[in-house]
Amino acid sequence: MGELLDYTGIAVREEDGRFSVIVPDFIIGGNPIGFGVWGHTLEDAIESAKDMLDAVLSDILENGEALPQSNRYTKKQLMDIMNLYSSPNGKMPEAMIAFPLYFQLPGSMHH
Repeated sequence: MGELLDYTGIAVREEDGRFSVIVPDFIIGGNPIGFGVWGHTLEDAIESAKDMLDAVLSDILENGEALPQSNRYTKKQLMDIMNLYSSPNGKMPEAMIAFPLYFQLPGSMHH
């Protein structure tokens, strides 16, 4: 088994009631790369984020690129990140939930 990577996902309840997900470690140049996922429920949004993480990281590995570093965030850092993604009228999201997203790196096969 390979190493288990642990990324932080942030689910935000939008004004229309849907949940969208941001993964801060995938924000490059102020833009979230590979993540534009949402769901009608929190569970749907988290499941979509897991699927997207698997797809994005698998592509990165296949292309031989470096994986984004997994960071730990304080509550203040998470709030600062969310300020960047507040609605156009400057309103902060109604609800914000941070959760772990795991990705199992393929390990070397021993025979």
